[in-house]
Amino acid sequence: MDIFEFELRYLSYAGMKRRMEIDEWSDQDILSMVAITDKGHLTKKLTETTPAELKEITALTYTEEKKKLIAKYKENLYGKISIADYIERLEYELKVVKEMGYNTYFLIVQDFINWAKTHDVSVGPGRGSAAGSLMAYFTGITDVDPFPYDLLFERFLNPARVSMPDIDVDFEDVQRDKVVDYVADKYGKEKVAHIGTYMTMAARAAFKDVARVMGIPFDRSNFIASLINEKTIQASLDATEDLRNMYENDPIIKKTFDEAIKLEGTVRGTGVHACGIIIAPEEITTYTPVQHPPKPQGKSKPEEEEKKELVTQYEWHDLEDIGLLKMDFLGLRTLTLIKNTMKIVRAKYKNAGKDLPEIFQNYFETMVFEPPLDDQNTFERVLQKWDTSWVFQFEWDGIRNFLVKLKPTDVNDIIAMGALYRPGPMEFIPRYIARKHGEEEKNYMLPELWDILVQKYDEATAQEEKKKLEEDLDPILAVTYGIAVYQEQLMFLVQAMAWFSLAEADNLRRGIGKKIKEVIEEIKWQFIEKAASFRGYKEETSTWIYEKMIEPAAFYSFNKSHSVTYGMLSYQTAYLKANYPIEFNAALLRSVEEDAEKLSKFINELKLQGYRVLPPHVNESFRHVAAIDDSIRLGFQCIKWVGGDVSEQIEQERRQNGPFKDLEDFLTRCESLINKKTLESLAKAWAFSGFVDRKTILHNVPRIIEWVKMAGSNNAEQSLFAVADVKPKLELEQAEPTSKMEKLLTEYDVFKTFVSGHPFDGLYPYIKGRYSLISMFKYYDKEQAFGNVKILCFVRNIQRAKKKWYFVAVEDISDEIEFFMKETLDIQKFDILIIEGWKNRSLKISKIVKTSLESIIEEAKKSNKYNDESVAEVKTTRLGVNALAHGTGDLEDEIVDSETGETISLKQAEKASDELRDDESDSDSNSNDENNSTGWGSSSNEEATWPMQFALPDNPSLLQQVAQVVKQHPGEHQVTIGAIERQLNPTGIAKLRSLLDS
Repeated sequence: MDIFEFELRYLSYAGMKRRMEIDEWSDQDILSMVAITDKGHLTKKLTETTPAELKEITALTYTEEKKKLIAKYKENLYGKISIADYIERLEYELKVVKEMGYNTYFLIVQDFINWAKTHDVSVGPGRGSAAGSLMAYFTGITDVDPFPYDLLFERFLNPARVSMPDIDVDFEDVQRDKVVDYVADKYGKEKVAHIGTYMTMAARAAFKDVARVMGIPFDRSNFIASLINEKTIQASLDATEDLRNMYENDPIIKKTFDEAIKLEGTVRGTGVHACGIIIAPEEITTYTPVQHPPKPQGKSKPEEEEKKELVTQYEWHDLEDIGLLKMDFLGLRTLTLIKNTMKIVRAKYKNAGKDLPEIFQNYFETMVFEPPLDDQNTFERVLQKWDTSWVFQFEWDGIRNFLVKLKPTDVNDIIAMGALYRPGPMEFIPRYIARKHGEEEKNYMLPELWDILVQKYDEATAQEEKKKLEEDLDPILAVTYGIAVYQEQLMFLVQAMAWFSLAEADNLRRGIGKKIKEVIEEIKWQFIEKAASFRGYKEETSTWIYEKMIEPAAFYSFNKSHSVTYGMLSYQTAYLKANYPIEFNAALLRSVEEDAEKLSKFINELKLQGYRVLPPHVNESFRHVAAIDDSIRLGFQCIKWVGGDVSEQIEQERRQNGPFKDLEDFLTRCESLINKKTLESLAKAWAFSGFVDRKTILHNVPRIIEWVKMAGSNNAEQSLFAVADVKPKLELEQAEPTSKMEKLLTEYDVFKTFVSGHPFDGLYPYIKGRYSLISMFKYYDKEQAFGNVKILCFVRNIQRAKKKWYFVAVEDISDEIEFFMKETLDIQKFDILIIEGWKNRSLKISKIVKTSLESIIEEAKKSNKYNDESVAEVKTTRLGVNALAHGTGDLEDEIVDSETGETISLKQAEKASDELRDDESDSDSNSNDENNSTGWGSSSNEEATWPMQFALPDNPSLLQQVAQVVKQHPGEHQVTIGAIERQLNPTGIAKLRSLLDS
């Protein structure tokens, strides 16, 4: 045993003691487990040694003491598996690794992962097939025990096929480079290099480059390139008649295509592999030429920093061919999100003087997060709902749709859904869902196979075959309701039916996956023969299973090891979102606090979900976003032009010397930070709220800067008066109080969104009876005219379209819409407008009136139509529970009707809700008034002749249908839908009866 084998074995058994909490093991016991005999040498090549022979050879290496311990632990269970089984599998894996010569590989991987975890760098639980290794779990390379999930070592390292191990590692994205630097420092910067890549010219790029040289106008070049829809130019010419006609009839185009064909596939430039790193045993130049990385366009690095980085001039497959060690260091933002959530939770518990829960304490000690896997909040509040935004892997509409129908109750459902939601296996998701809910029976003997067996043999034979299939397949496939989802299941399946070794089973998987017909047929007959001799299966049964289950599943089935590790990340994020939603969403904002575009988008979405997002304040905020009570408080680093150093110093000054008393106190204590940009940005962000009106601060910026210079501790003139305690007084020239719109605009300037509110907060009662809502007509049937519209809105954006025209985007209380406007109109961004027009296919503007927000608010208050409700609250409550239960708050998303399974956009649902609610007659408005442009008919105060009562539906598709019925069937009979009264004709009432319970 050399030093490397000893170290790997020691790390494995020390990790076994820690992971399995075997407290009775002493250090001497671990050394005894590490020890092996000098027996157990291979008598032939590893690839020619069967797994059964390999296990027998491994047993020869056991010392007498180890044999006694294995016998002792046969009855001691860890979960459902005996500790003896763990020891024997670990020994087998260590033997395979030794014989393959990969001890040092695993030691290197273990070293940099362990270094990361002990230096506050979050590491993923695993990635790819490596999670199938028990040795990787015990050494800390992965964090998932393979036994409970039936993960296979042979899927990772197959002794029948020696190949380089491939362990990709996820690190939190903002700290990935820190680990790469550690590796370079430890093993030598001259031995570590990033992997170079070569970018080749694709079909369209080749054509456009040649077209530019040939002088073809840019617009025409783009149009022709858009017709190139195949992988190659020649294939596009063959498939597209228009291209072929241009090629045959235009000599310039023909020459352009001919030259472009020559350029296709040639190298256009070099790049750097996103995550690949090479570690060489000697200087990297011994094996490959190197270069410095190409400079990113528009960016530059210090020359000394550029010289530190080396990039190979060989690509990764060439590097592997010459025996170099390639490792992937990946950055994963989800790990940063989890870590930041943990930090925010810890800070809240510390500030409250409470003990941190054990799972969080364990995380900060080990950097491993292990929440309870049976937490009902996680399933019921998040994973069974539509609200999986920012839950790893489950953020997209399609998979949310399936989750709502699946109603997962176990972590295995999450693991399976991650594997199934891909092209190919996706078609099995409805069957998986139906079987989970007992709507479809598991059946391994399909009717077609039953008929074949009955016709050739008899029912008794068919019944016997069915029984054997259930005995062999159900233990393997029950966890996925009889559907072969994972590659590991296939490997177990052929072992159970035909006693393929797991190494042979892995070769079967790879052979079918390569789609080589001869290999598929050869393996097929091996399977049929072995199934007959091992379990007595009829040829028809084994042929059917091979052709209908094994062969298709080998193409679409997924690596379960990867599914389990990434499923754990999905569950972890869902757990935090369900149980610590404020902290989770604060961490989400923290992860994008220096990206203004993403930050503004996320702020808007969180406010729409009902979360309270507060602007920064010098006495409340910290450097980063924080969760304070039930609110999310933005940090100083979210503010444009306020950097990390300034943010850190403000926080530290307040921690050390207490809250700031007023603006003068802040300026005195933070004088070194004050410059024009910083002061303006803090004021615009509302950071001095309660001290001085922000407009007054902005008006006095030069005066304040001058005062700071005069009163500063480093000012020589001021120091002369220090003994007399003389200090100039800060005197500000008072400006007009900041209006509501001005407050919002200054926030928009530094956050690219409104934080403290919305221009139309409190105006919903006033707007709904007087104006149309954009959400009502924006998605109206384009084949029909909507009619007159009149909207109260503000200008969201103005963009030049042509020389004399502009695109104008306006937003009201519900949505936004875009239209053309002439340049001569004096309209600016954020102006408040009243727009009248006609909506058919597009919005035709007949009248635009500029007004002020103050005048609108004053009029609303006079008519008692103003309240404290925010626009975000209105948007969520107009859909009842649907916006929070199903939506992300992004009205572009789709939601699923939990009863019908119908997919409907949130915008459609909102429109339907508007159409039902917003036409209600106000005490001071008349439905026949020309200003009321909804066109829905009037409300009647007369006694109803046919009173009917219906509950207002919660699900959006029914809501949309009800709105359509109300619109299409006005009449004389009063109907109450929830709290809304309408008049319908008998046909409309009959349709409502068919939709709703009376």
